Amino acid sequence: LIVNPTPTPTLTLASSSSRRDDFWTTADQPGNPKYKPTDVETHSEFLGAVAAYSTGPVQPADAVGKSDADLILRTSTGGGLLLQPSRPMTAIDACFLQEALGGDAGPKPRYRHLCPVLSTHTALPNLPKFLHVMSAQLAADYMLTASDVAADVTPGADYVFWRAADSPRRAAASGVSVSVIAAARAGDDFTVTLPACRADDFGLLHAAPLLALGGGDRAALLGEVAKFVPVASQRVRSVTAGGGALSVAVAGEAREEVTLVFYDEETGATPTATCTLSEAGTATVTFGPEATACTCA
Repeated sequence: LIVNPTPTPTLTLASSSSRRDDFWTTADQPGNPKYKPTDVETHSEFLGAVAAYSTGPVQPADAVGKSDADLILRTSTGGGLLLQPSRPMTAIDACFLQEALGGDAGPKPRYRHLCPVLSTHTALPNLPKFLHVMSAQLAADYMLTASDVAADVTPGADYVFWRAADSPRRAAASGVSVSVIAAARAGDDFTVTLPACRADDFGLLHAAPLLALGGGDRAALLGEVAKFVPVASQRVRSVTAGGGALSVAVAGEAREEVTLVFYDEETGATPTATCTLSEAGTATVTFGPEATACTCA
C-alpha cells in the first residue's frame, strides 16, 4: 500500500509487504531545510490510518515538540505495541475492473490509477472475521457488496456495520461516538453505501459479527472506537459468548485504561465499558443486556 505525497494523497496497491513511509502527525513542521516554509501536512490522520492498516511500521517524522501524541496513540496501545489487522489492507477487485472497463464497473477514483476502496480484517480465535474498509479519494458514492470483501468476512455470520461518528478524528475527540448504519446483515449477502470522500474526510467502515448470548439475545464487540483498528489481536486476546454475556479478554500496559464499545441488538444501543488493566496488563470485560462489568485480572 503506497500513499503518494501531499498535496493530493492517493492510494495504490503495491504488495502484501508494503508499508507507509514516515509522515508528519501535525501540519506545521518548521525548520527542516528540505521543505519550504509553506510546506504543511494537511492529511495527518489519513496517513496515520494508512500506516496502521499497512501492517508495517508506524514512523512519525515530526520535529521535536511537534508531534500529535493522541494521533500516534490511535495506532497502538499505551506502551507503543501497534494495533494492526490480520493482513495488510489491499484494493478490492472492483478497483481493477473500474481501471480496465470504466463506467460503473467499480468504485470511481478522483484521480487516475488509484484505488479508492480497500479492505482487510481481524481474525480472532473461534470467531467470524471483523471487517475493515477504508475509502479515500472516492469520486462518487459506491455500493459495497459482500463479493467485494469476500476474503474479509465469514459466510453465514451476521454482522453489524458501523463507522465512528462523522469522521474518525471527531470520534476520537468524543471518545465513544459511533454510528450504526446496518445491522443483522449476512456476511455473504449485504450492500452498504460508501459515501464519496477525499483524503481529509476519508472513511473507515467496520463490521463486527453478532454473537449469540443465549435466550435469543445477540451482541457484538465494536472495540476501541478511537483506534484506527478497533479490534486487533494485539489488544483483544479472546471473546467468549454464552451464558447471557460476552466476555472479552484484553491486554496492554500495566494500569492502562481501555474503553470498549459494544452493540446490543435488541435495543440498538452502543454501551461502553472502561477498564484499568491490572499490574500484569490484563483484564476481562463482561457485557450482557443487563449490565456491563469490568474485572481486572
